[in-house]
Amino acid sequence: MTKLAKLVFGMLCLASFSISFLLFSCGSSDSDSLLLAVGDSFAYVLDDYPPSTSTYEVEPSSVASFNGGDLVIASEGKFTIRVTNGTSTFVQEGEAVQKALSAYIPSPRLKMGSDIELSLRTGSSDAYLEQICGFAAASFEGTKVTGLQEGTAAFHFRTSDGEISQVIEIEVYDPSKPTNVRLLSDVDKTPVGTYFTLTTLVTPSSMADDVEIVVDEGENLVRMDGLRGYGLKPGTVRLHAECLGVSSDELAIEIQDASELDPATFRIYTSDYNPAVGEETTLSAGIFPAGYEAAITYEMTPLEGEWTFDEESLTVTPESIGSCLIRAQCGADASNAIYLYSHAEEAEPLSGMLTLNRRNYDSLGMQASFNYRGEEETSIVILDGDGATLSDQSSAPSIERLGGIVTAAALGPDGMLSNQVSFSTFASDPYEGNSQEAFMAAFTPAASNEDAYYRSEHGLPSGGDEAFGAKPVRPEYVPMGSDGEFLRNSSAIYVDFGAGYQLYDEYGKPYKVLYAAGGYLTLEDVAAYIYGFGNVPANYEADRSFNPQNSIWGIYLRLNNTFFSGDTDNYPYEPELPRIYGCGGDLRYYEVDIGGSGYNSGTSINRGSLRIVYSRYYADRTPIEDLEDRYVFYTYNHYNDFQEYLNYRGGWGERFGKVTAGGQANSSTGPAPSPYVPVTRVNFLTLF
Repeated sequence: MTKLAKLVFGMLCLASFSISFLLFSCGSSDSDSLLLAVGDSFAYVLDDYPPSTSTYEVEPSSVASFNGGDLVIASEGKFTIRVTNGTSTFVQEGEAVQKALSAYIPSPRLKMGSDIELSLRTGSSDAYLEQICGFAAASFEGTKVTGLQEGTAAFHFRTSDGEISQVIEIEVYDPSKPTNVRLLSDVDKTPVGTYFTLTTLVTPSSMADDVEIVVDEGENLVRMDGLRGYGLKPGTVRLHAECLGVSSDELAIEIQDASELDPATFRIYTSDYNPAVGEETTLSAGIFPAGYEAAITYEMTPLEGEWTFDEESLTVTPESIGSCLIRAQCGADASNAIYLYSHAEEAEPLSGMLTLNRRNYDSLGMQASFNYRGEEETSIVILDGDGATLSDQSSAPSIERLGGIVTAAALGPDGMLSNQVSFSTFASDPYEGNSQEAFMAAFTPAASNEDAYYRSEHGLPSGGDEAFGAKPVRPEYVPMGSDGEFLRNSSAIYVDFGAGYQLYDEYGKPYKVLYAAGGYLTLEDVAAYIYGFGNVPANYEADRSFNPQNSIWGIYLRLNNTFFSGDTDNYPYEPELPRIYGCGGDLRYYEVDIGGSGYNSGTSINRGSLRIVYSRYYADRTPIEDLEDRYVFYTYNHYNDFQEYLNYRGGWGERFGKVTAGGQANSSTGPAPSPYVPVTRVNFLTLF
């Protein structure tokens, strides 16, 4: 719609249907007729006909249709758009053709008062920019688009011969208003009488003080105090966050009756299994989902000696040398059992150490060997593990508790304990006789490093085999620094006695654990595994010509873990990676295959162009233990371009390299590769 036609239309917007139809359907100029490309989809917005109060229609549907507020072009042909508001109707003719030009797609968001340049990637040099809709949101001069006010504008390039590019859609935003408001909760259900905590995220973060919590449904079920809620009655509470007129998605929290509680995991802990007489020790619970804590009830049973229990502070105090048993209940679920052993205030710790003589999970059950020096009355005791017992007090007692976590220690004179050893057990190899097909049909992720070990013994993955595209996909919300830079999560939390690497999502919430003994397949799992453990998963073979038929991993085998030179003199199309040895740096990088579609048929491997490149050693070949010096990059086009893995779900840095700079892949001519874009390192556990 040209500016002239738009002006005339604005003057006559109150005219009758027949006059309006005649003006725009029969009397419109060629420039008012849309020419769009098959495959285009964009927000078709007429400034005088806001979508909220108007009806947008297009026919025939075989050529074009409206999907929500988006005009979608499906096939070649002519179409007619009718937009009605009250008695006024705007009609616009259009034609859909195959596009012949290709334009660069810039950032789709433009700040009011700012400019952005649009340009062609391929096509005729006589192409000119044309605005399709959204004249109130943006204007243009030449190829420069200027943001005017909040809204959406659409453009494309056209030549004098009628060739067109795809539509370029630009969203103009007001920097004084939030562009993204989110509401999160630490629970999705919580018992009556317990608290839950909300978290709000707003972009820009400087508007955080303007965010308000609105209860849409269930006001009588909850008492809100800022970002903290307290469950009053059973039912569902629905809330959203609002900031200067911009709302988040609705969030539902179920307030449960205590009899309905069903936590997924429930364990209790103590600050000290071996308190001195008269010394308090504190109890706590680990429960998922969170929010059940106030519904937990504790029970202490003295076994020897005298003990007192303060239910309000959850502290246990021994009044004499002895032992006690502690359990807890949450709804119908019982916790593990904890045993406390008190000692005399003047008692000395046992000399010697309690050790676990098992490293490869190669025996049925759990055989533990204890080496210690001390008095004859020293014995082995269970501190944690409901139902755990010792077969005898020999030099190698057998733990008869199978399929759970056990903590044991040596008990000496005067009630003093040695160091503690914790481990989990299986009754037997749980995957004996499993085929890969049957296993993957009912796949669940590995639950522990021991579970991952048994899987790897049979060529069974510990992580899923989800398909992924050549280019990594970022989440909808990407945490950014104050200057618009990408953030790398610097936290590194290890569980399962150091054998599990905890992964976090884009909001700093834990969502997955990868285990050192496991085999992993997807781009993100392998990138995170290498970042966390500094080497490749169990299903990798360094030999690049290894035959999958000779491996227990079969179709899940991945190849390559070899030195990556980073020699930009011999390979000028490769960008320089941070501190890389091949360019005089102090970090030796290695490369691995990442698989992808068609990589491994089970009988042969097509290595393709997808690689992960990571810093493995310092220049003197010392392994890199400091995660500050550990870099993990992904290249989808055989070293021409890279993106850095940022240590969180969907976390990928800015792409850099030869093609990103506008050059041809593997070409030594043309523009030089764009350089690595540094990121800011932030501990996500303290960021949100």
